[in-house]
Amino acid sequence: MNDLALVEPEAVRALLEKFLEDPSFAPDTRRTYRSALEKFATFAQGKKWATAREAVVEFVKQLLAANLRPNTVQLYKAAVTSFLTHHGVSVGKIKGAKRSRRFLKDALEPEEVRRMLDVWKVAPPNNPLALSS
Repeated sequence: MNDLALVEPEAVRALLEKFLEDPSFAPDTRRTYRSALEKFATFAQGKKWATAREAVVEFVKQLLAANLRPNTVQLYKAAVTSFLTHHGVSVGKIKGAKRSRRFLKDALEPEEVRRMLDVWKVAPPNNPLALSS
C-alpha cells in the first residue's frame, strides 16, 4: 500500500470503514477520524506521490493553507498516520501546525466580571434570568 494512487477509491473506503470499526475508538474519536480520513481520501484520489509520507506532508500543507486550527490539523494528521500505520505503512514523524499553549489575551478584567455577576443579582421581576435564593 506504499503507492496510494494504485488503491481504488472504493477499496480505500472499505479500508476506512474496517479501520473505524475498531472497538477501542470512542464515538467522538470515530466521528473525527472518519471526517479526517474522508478528507484525506478525497485529497489523495487520483494523485501520485513517491511515498505515503509525501502524501501526508502534502495533506497537512493543504489543511494549513485552508486555515484550519492547529489542533484540528494535528488531529487529522494523527488520524491519517494511525490509519496508515494500521495497514503497515510507516510515515515517520511529520511536523504539523504549532499548537498555541497561551492563555487568551482578551480575558475579562476583574471589574468586567463583577459587572456581569451584578446583572444576575437583579430581582426576578426586572430580570427573568436572575438567580433566586
